[in-house]
Amino acid sequence: MVRAKGVVWSGERAAVAVAADLRLPTGDEQNFLGSGTIGFTPFVVASYAARVSPHVNVAYEVNGSSVLAGSIVAPTATTASSLTKGHLPNQFLYAGGADVVILPKRLAGTFDLIGQRVISAQRATVTTQSFLGACGPAGLAPLDQANSNGYCTSPAANVSQPALSETRSSFNILNASLGAKLRISDKFIVFGNALIKLDNGGLRAKVVPLVGASLSF
Repeated sequence: MVRAKGVVWSGERAAVAVAADLRLPTGDEQNFLGSGTIGFTPFVVASYAARVSPHVNVAYEVNGSSVLAGSIVAPTATTASSLTKGHLPNQFLYAGGADVVILPKRLAGTFDLIGQRVISAQRATVTTQSFLGACGPAGLAPLDQANSNGYCTSPAANVSQPALSETRSSFNILNASLGAKLRISDKFIVFGNALIKLDNGGLRAKVVPLVGASLSF
């Protein structure tokens, strides 16, 4: 990941900055290391410093093609050359919230809404598909004996079963982040955070907790 950033406006308490991230495909996407394609994300950040300090971040991510966005139907072979590539969906990313000073120089709370709009993504959808019923149920004459091929002339009623199909659509992912930071000493800070699922977009846990500490030397 390569990042460039700069402040475009700064006031007594407020500031606006612009930045851009360039993601390079240096990992092995088939081994859960990276996305397998280049990505470019320009974004804007604005903040205001006070006892309640709001901030907002807006970005748009443009991606290339990767096997991670290829066909959801497994190929007969699993070599890299046998896997099809598809366009990794672009995304509109946004976040907004505030840091709140609870005890000056000691305790602060944080709250953020973190969202993304995944654009024209390949998705797996469960649909209903109709299949021919079994040939020759009890009480029927299933085979035409005069036909040398023995075709089934009296099949049972069709059977409906769930089936997996590929579709393309856009969807939203929205999370809330709640946390706190406690300053133990000038050099030691402990913090905790919970990422809370607010909708059903994507595959993720309902709550993701995080606890950590920071020590400076």
